[in-house]
Amino acid sequence: MAPGAAPSAAPALQVARWFNTPAPITLEQVRGRVVVLHAFQMLCPGCVAHGLPQAQRVHELFSAEQLAVVGLHTVFEHHAVMQFEVLSTNVAAQQLQYIESGRLQALAVGAPARIEALLAVSTLAELGFERANCDSLFGIFAPARTPPAVVQRLNAEINRVLSGERQRAWLRGAYNMPAEGSTEAFAREIAADRRRNRDLVAGNRSQFDRLAAIHGKQHKRAH
Repeated sequence: MAPGAAPSAAPALQVARWFNTPAPITLEQVRGRVVVLHAFQMLCPGCVAHGLPQAQRVHELFSAEQLAVVGLHTVFEHHAVMQFEVLSTNVAAQQLQYIESGRLQALAVGAPARIEALLAVSTLAELGFERANCDSLFGIFAPARTPPAVVQRLNAEINRVLSGERQRAWLRGAYNMPAEGSTEAFAREIAADRRRNRDLVAGNRSQFDRLAAIHGKQHKRAH
């Protein structure tokens, strides 16, 4: 900006595709906060060693009400290999895109019921694997000697965050099911999972062969 010139509004962001956000981000949404636009390129040595850690530290130092950090993947070399698929290798939703495009075929859903994104895919229970692990748990653990009062405080704060609609929408956008609960309930879930997985591996190896046979028959019918 030239000395003495009146400030002008920042232009709108020009983005081909958004990742890790349930909806596109606009500057209007973050008006009133300091906005840090971090331009980087995947696998760039300087970005990995310096730029990304600095952006992460800035994000951790300030609250979301004060500052917003937006990463912009800006390709400046190796354009042919810097495609969306490569950038989103670690994005959970990419798995569904591979299934929808035919590059992967889903055999079964490891969930208590069929999921909305894959309604045509049977659950493991429907295929005869009632004892299979029905879901995956993600949680936060503390050292064994953490005072109970601290554990309960952390649990209460985590439940508070998970109850927020913005966070729940973000988790659902990554095809996860947000679930609040007590520390005792989480411990019971972990113990039950350990028992199910132990029994599944020890006594049901032949059922995996049956699942492979079922898949082979379905594959032949599809062609």
